Amino acid sequence: MVPLLDSRCTVVPVNRAAPRPNPFRRASLLFAAAALCAPISVGLLGTDLHRSAAAAALPQTSVSFQYIPSDGEGRTLRPVDLNNNGWAVGDSDLPCHVLVFDPRTNTTEMLIDNHQTAIAIGLTQDDTLVGTLCQAGSRLMEAFVRDLSTGAMTRFPDPAGEGSWANDMNDAGVVVGGYGMSEATLQGWFWRRGDAKPTVVTAGPNLPSTILGVNAAGMAVGRGFGADGVQRLFLVDTNTGSVNWLTASGIDSNTRAAIDDRGDVVWNSAIEETSVWNVRSQSVKRLPAAFRVLSDPGTILVDKYESPRTNRFVFDIVADTYLPWPQVLPDHPANAEIVATMAPSGAVLFRAFSFEGPGYVWYPDGTTVELPPEPGFARSFPYAERGLRVGGVFDRQEGGIWMNQTYIATITLPAPPVDAPAPTVPPVVTPVVTPTFTG
Repeated sequence: MVPLLDSRCTVVPVNRAAPRPNPFRRASLLFAAAALCAPISVGLLGTDLHRSAAAAALPQTSVSFQYIPSDGEGRTLRPVDLNNNGWAVGDSDLPCHVLVFDPRTNTTEMLIDNHQTAIAIGLTQDDTLVGTLCQAGSRLMEAFVRDLSTGAMTRFPDPAGEGSWANDMNDAGVVVGGYGMSEATLQGWFWRRGDAKPTVVTAGPNLPSTILGVNAAGMAVGRGFGADGVQRLFLVDTNTGSVNWLTASGIDSNTRAAIDDRGDVVWNSAIEETSVWNVRSQSVKRLPAAFRVLSDPGTILVDKYESPRTNRFVFDIVADTYLPWPQVLPDHPANAEIVATMAPSGAVLFRAFSFEGPGYVWYPDGTTVELPPEPGFARSFPYAERGLRVGGVFDRQEGGIWMNQTYIATITLPAPPVDAPAPTVPPVVTPVVTPTFTG
């Protein structure tokens, strides 16, 4: 059992805004970006998965593609996030260069603030970009939010002059991150839309900490040292500022953690081990696989090295089991190397790394949708998903040079079968018998 202990953290409130009801979750995409970097294969983690030997048959779906133009310098946007208003943000081939697609003008531009470069963290449904400037004057990094509709930017400089960064955000506009550029000076913070500046949270008096993730309700998870010098995870309610330690072992400066919309916390407790703290049972489950991405509903994308390749699995926290997703791609052999990531919705975006052909989106209900390359292209790489809209890149090799085209695919799934109406049965009329009394 892993109980929540009494609050022992110091919170410094700074102009905290009133709680906002019913926020919508948008999970961090940092882990998702990292997950796309390494090719993997899909296989079996254990006999309890009960997967079929072949991928499920693809449904009769309709997929339409919208081409996203390159910027004025010919740079292609690789989607990191998109929203339902048509905006898309991503990076380019250059490090620390954020590209933004504006649906109002159908143009793509590089985000530059006083000739500074940036990293995109995510995009809210109300068109707010959250990111980190790579160079901010004498500071190494500086977190920011930018209203893409108006261009207004709010920056979060480190009061100590070292640097700041954003780790995660949600659709209500809550941003979490940290100050400081060394382990001794780290300070976690959260910011709510309307605040004059972030609220600093330390996991003990003047001891280093950072906040790693936040969910739709504003509950966040962080990492920091207690008064006893032991590094642990902690939970902070950004609505009230209250902080509680989450007892855990094996936490160090390389620990990544995330929180889903139920409040479950997941972290990499070892190189090949994932720990899951279930908020309802208040207990920890350990999975013999490496943590990659946690979705809003509470499904986890994990990796396990099984010589000679790494295999990828989806674990459902609520059901306490692995979900069946395609063991092999429909168009490729079973040993095809796969690149994959998980969207905040729980959808898995994947494709064969070294083969030409389509990309795929797998939904937790078992539906697999194919995203074929358009004519003139060889491959389709999906990168980001929001609802039934997927951002990706088509590519082809021409004269030894890779040619790229960004797309947003809109998926229309087949309507669910409609049950035939039950036959109308005439009501049975029971004759009314009037009793006769005698006597």
